[in-house]
Amino acid sequence: MTERVPSKVTDEFWVQAWAPKAPVPGPRVGKWVVTVDEEDVDAAWVEIRDALAKGQLGPAAKCRTAQPHPFLESDGKTVICVYTKDSRDAEDRNRVLRMLGNLGFQDVRYKTDEETRRDWRSCLPSTQSGWEA
Repeated sequence: MTERVPSKVTDEFWVQAWAPKAPVPGPRVGKWVVTVDEEDVDAAWVEIRDALAKGQLGPAAKCRTAQPHPFLESDGKTVICVYTKDSRDAEDRNRVLRMLGNLGFQDVRYKTDEETRRDWRSCLPSTQSGWEA
């Protein structure tokens, strides 16, 4: 597991963590996009990273860092992506969603990697993506 602190990392856009014995991502991987306040990102990342290490979430997660984005200005929000192994597996998607809710995360939305490939903005915080709850 990575120990890098997202708010301190400026040399790459994401820090990542993998669950123990995580499966190799397949073609139908999906993710819960969790929007958090930038000031809370480090604590949120620790919560998600620790749950991932305990096998309570999906196979992997990544967290946006403090590296400035070349096309976007900060609006005080950032994202953590929590992956699921197969976007078609509704039971697993819902299990991960329930766990995120148990951890206190409420601003979440699901998307497939195919959706990300079609529109990279769909992985932005909900305040910047055009998506509304």
